[in-house]
Amino acid sequence: MIGLAMGSLFLGVGLPVIVFIVSILLAGLVQKLEEPREAAVRELADKKLREKLAQIDAEQFEYRRFYQTSDWQEIRDAVMERDGKACRLCGRREDLTVDHILPKSLYPERALDAENLQVLCRSWNGAKGPRVRKEEG
Repeated sequence: MIGLAMGSLFLGVGLPVIVFIVSILLAGLVQKLEEPREAAVRELADKKLREKLAQIDAEQFEYRRFYQTSDWQEIRDAVMERDGKACRLCGRREDLTVDHILPKSLYPERALDAENLQVLCRSWNGAKGPRVRKEEG
C-alpha cells in the first residue's frame, strides 16, 4: 500500500530527480553515521599527540639535565683542550661543539668517554646529526 502511494507521489517526477533526492537523503544519513567515528578518531589523535608531547618534554628535560652536569662540563673542557679548540674536520675555531662520535642516544654508556668525543664546528656537527660515520662505527 505504501509503495503504491509512493509510486503515485513520484508519478509525475522523472527518475533523475528521484535519484537526486535519494542521494541527498543518503548523504545526510552517512554524515550522521560518520560523526561519532570522526569524533572518536579526533579524540584518539589528541590523546596520541598529548602522549608524544609528554615524551618529547621528558627527553628534552633529560637532554638539558645531562649537558648541565659538572661531569659533562669537565669532559667537554678536556676534549676542547685535547683537540686544540678547533674543528677536527675543517679546523675552524669559532662556534664549536663537542660531538659524540657514537651518538649518545644509541650508546649512552659512551656519553662521557673522551675517546667517543670530538670537537666539531656547529656546521659539521649539524651535518653529521645523530649518525655514525662508517669509519667510526
